Amino acid sequence: MMPTPPSTQSRRRLALAGLVAVIAAVISALVASIGETPASGAGVSPGMALQVVRAYDRAETRATLQLSTAGQNAVEAAPEATIDDATFAGLRAQGQRRTPPEPQTDVRIVTYVPLQHRGAQTFAAYVSSRVRGQLGAILMVFQRASGHARWRQSLSPAYPGGGSPPAVAVGSSGYAHRLDPAAQIDRLRLTAATVAADYAGLLELAVRGDQLVGGDPFAAGTFTSQLAATDRQTVSQVEGTGAGSSGTAAPAAFPELALELRGGGALVLFTVTVRQRFTARPGLSLVQGAGRTPWSALVAPGTYRSIATTTLMTVAALVPPKRSTRRVRVVAETGAVVRVAAQPAGGSITT
Repeated sequence: MMPTPPSTQSRRRLALAGLVAVIAAVISALVASIGETPASGAGVSPGMALQVVRAYDRAETRATLQLSTAGQNAVEAAPEATIDDATFAGLRAQGQRRTPPEPQTDVRIVTYVPLQHRGAQTFAAYVSSRVRGQLGAILMVFQRASGHARWRQSLSPAYPGGGSPPAVAVGSSGYAHRLDPAAQIDRLRLTAATVAADYAGLLELAVRGDQLVGGDPFAAGTFTSQLAATDRQTVSQVEGTGAGSSGTAAPAAFPELALELRGGGALVLFTVTVRQRFTARPGLSLVQGAGRTPWSALVAPGTYRSIATTTLMTVAALVPPKRSTRRVRVVAETGAVVRVAAQPAGGSITT
């Protein structure tokens, strides 16, 4: 029998330890439908965006308290809905039925709204609060398919220790400037798509247990060098107990968002998919305990020949301007194992 280190799985189960309570506390009470806020007209102003965020907060708090995927999916879109659905499923599998509310203070909401009138629309928001003295903060992206469709939250990477609002450039009318791919090529050191691909490459090397040879565009930090080191250590520990491991990472098929920063550069938000497989050597097994640890809570208790996981990660990074020599800083991340395939003796199960 062979229990394995849980660090890779647990780290991404729901962002950072204690942050769920902070995020849930930012959210207050139920609304019937986020699509019925004042921001349901042809365009969206910064003031309307603030009301959308508050309405989402109220609706999502009720869903979180009840671990309700139906309530959650009414106000969220993939990849966020996929991450939160899997998180709720894992909590329910561990016997949890509700998440208690936490009193919160110092709530702050800052919206970043590009000027847009037709077709698909999007904006971002920084939301922070304190729970029992602990500061938590997330970046949210909201989107809708048209001027009369329902707003849904689609990404929410989390800051470690609270962070601070990104210095997004806002004009005199209060609107931010979204950079399209052509503008990104002209103004940024790297495009959002390139940053996503490079970040996936960094993670793929790490989950394979490999060290990067040569440079990468990222500054050292929690979600780059430290995360990669943790993944390499996990792989080494697992292989040291007699298991084989493999992994891949790639940008996920969701649109990136790039908002221009004051002084140049951009805040970019994107999604990455990480896939890992652990296989026991002959005569050994991978063990999932009765409390559904150390593996993802989506894996039922038992012994397995192999366990494969798919993790979705939403990421926020600050990209320097075109001629800058500074590195890309990854400032926020949230993710969860959203799918598992576990093979016991005599068959396979997929969740």
